Amino acid sequence: MPKSAFTSLTEAKKDKVIGKAKNIFSRKSIDEMNSTTIIKGMDISRGAFYMYFENKDDLYEYCIRDSGYRFYSKFREEVANLNNLTIFDIFNALFRFYTEKKEGISEYAFIKKVIQTIPDRAREIIRDSFVGEKTVHELYKYYSGYTKNTEYSDTIFTSLMQLAFDVLYESLREFYRENSDVGQVRQNYKLKMAILKNGFAYLCHRATFFESKKNASIEDLIDYDVLG
Repeated sequence: MPKSAFTSLTEAKKDKVIGKAKNIFSRKSIDEMNSTTIIKGMDISRGAFYMYFENKDDLYEYCIRDSGYRFYSKFREEVANLNNLTIFDIFNALFRFYTEKKEGISEYAFIKKVIQTIPDRAREIIRDSFVGEKTVHELYKYYSGYTKNTEYSDTIFTSLMQLAFDVLYESLREFYRENSDVGQVRQNYKLKMAILKNGFAYLCHRATFFESKKNASIEDLIDYDVLG
């Protein structure tokens, strides 16, 4: 984790430092660079670097975690900008955002390089930042407030977010592979999301009947259908 000297910087200064770091990491994997190369590329002194971070790995993990929060922020942005959204609409917007190359934007190139080089570790960090226990509860309150959606309980929302994230991340992983068939990746993503969406629609339909008969919640329905 970054040191207090970094966290006490203004948001603009932090964004500048991290933006330069991501730009460097988007060109080569961290294993291909030493601290001297990274510090030079960030255009800061060696002393300042070690005031901010323990080492290059500390910086790298922070950059990945920051990207996870940007997933989180993008989700909130989509909720605020559009009406009557479902979770699936928002994840589709996220998929488009991270697969439509934006020249000059280091975030796209950084995410691509990270997923290409350390996919499992990146998944763990981004997942925790975007759909970890704390952030997903915050997103639930935010989402419910904007959409006035009453069919999602906190539990169902959390499960859907985590499942949808897994589909999104694996699709990005396939999309960023060298020589991947991006058209097929997009089709596969749409298919997986459709299966997830239709499965949830089925649960909601079953819940209407189930609740009228047993006065139970959708979570009870899942236990009933899955566990018998």
